[in-house]
Amino acid sequence: MKIIKASIVLILILFPVIVFAAERTVTIEWAMSDTENIQGYKIYLAYDLTMENAEVVCDTPDPNSTNITCKNIDIEKYPVYFSVAAVTNDGGELLSSPAKMSAETLNPPQRLRISQ
Repeated sequence: MKIIKASIVLILILFPVIVFAAERTVTIEWAMSDTENIQGYKIYLAYDLTMENAEVVCDTPDPNSTNITCKNIDIEKYPVYFSVAAVTNDGGELLSSPAKMSAETLNPPQRLRISQ
């Protein structure tokens, strides 16, 4: 009986976390007019517009790519912000402006423009 009570308490404690944290698949599209000095792209996720504590959620080494589908992204809360970075041959990054997304706006492909 004590094991059952402990399990129920554990489920009740974990339930809110399970409800709010969700793994999502997100497709990001971007435009890059000059890819001559580009070696790939990174997709960043953050929970504020400043992109403070942003983390890379997926990347591609293809300099000619214009989209990527990031699978199993663990999103803890909304809104969430995405930014795409073009990685230059010298290791630098050209960043797009962050795009704010809610749970409802994550499903269609998100289009971002990289500043050069």
